[in-house]
Amino acid sequence: MGKKNYGLIQFIVGLVMLVVGFYLFSDKVVVTTGFGFAFGRYNIRGGLVIVPLIAGIVWWFVNPRSVWAKIVTVLGLVLIIASVVVNTRFYFHDSLYNYIIMFVLMAGGAGLLIKVLFGKPNDK
Repeated sequence: MGKKNYGLIQFIVGLVMLVVGFYLFSDKVVVTTGFGFAFGRYNIRGGLVIVPLIAGIVWWFVNPRSVWAKIVTVLGLVLIIASVVVNTRFYFHDSLYNYIIMFVLMAGGAGLLIKVLFGKPNDK
């Protein structure tokens, strides 16, 4: 009797392990964010980050054909998005045991999926 191919079972087990590991990991991570930038010793707080956007919108309504008004408005939006991304912080707090369990589930599940998806088939 030859070896049986358990590819589908390995795929499902790997997928379940990966999903459970990522769920446990994402359940323990706390994400915080805020507005503002820091340039050396100078801090630009949340309210000041919005000023270019407001100025660009006012300028756009006063002169709708102005290219510079549109540029200032878009730069204001980019500045707000960048300030949120820059100030995003991730905190992870859990026991070492749970940490190891999460990463064993994620790594083992990913390993099984890679084995099934990219491994050589055993057709004999």
